[in-house]
Amino acid sequence: MNEDKYIGMKIKLQQAEDYLEEAESMKQYCIDLIQKIKYTFDLTTAKIKDLADDLLCWQNDFKEKEYKPTRVARILNYAANLQDYCNRIVYSLRGQIELQNVHSKKFSIQKLLKDTISSLKEMAEDREISLSYNVQDNINDIVIGDSCLLQSILSQLISGSY
Repeated sequence: MNEDKYIGMKIKLQQAEDYLEEAESMKQYCIDLIQKIKYTFDLTTAKIKDLADDLLCWQNDFKEKEYKPTRVARILNYAANLQDYCNRIVYSLRGQIELQNVHSKKFSIQKLLKDTISSLKEMAEDREISLSYNVQDNINDIVIGDSCLLQSILSQLISGSY
């Protein structure tokens, strides 16, 4: 391998590491933002409920007892709906972030292929299928990425070919 190619690969590797670091930072920012939104909604709805409770206590001295309790009940209902809506948004956002989790690390493509094929070899032999792998020389063996996701994709591809 010549020096220019090596330097080019080092630059690409550094760019990939920087990108992953930035993605992790953005993920943490999103998680913190979701927590802040939930905290703000919780605080707001708690204050609304406190005000409604104060109104209920105050209305006992008020003459229009029929009118005030229904109004307070509506306020409490709106606060509960607001809280429920906020919780659904927060759980939805958390779910989206978890779906996009990336577990990046350095791994060997050849070892990944070998392990995947070894784990499926018995199933293949039962069906009289020969499994093997061939990695071209111009493919880098050590890469950074989500090896768990890649292994599950490979397993699905291989088991789907039976």
